Amino acid sequence: MKKILIIEDDINLRKEISGILRLEGFDVKESGDGREGLESVESYG
Repeated sequence: MKKILIIEDDINLRKEISGILRLEGFDVKESGDGREGLESVESYG
């Protein structure tokens, strides 16, 4: 399964994009800002 990290501060947009990508078979991780996204990259593997 391909992994993808979505970094978007608009929660509604982030959830919409994540939902679509999950339907397409992606393993999705979400972050609300760049700092949180960088922290996620380190633990996402």
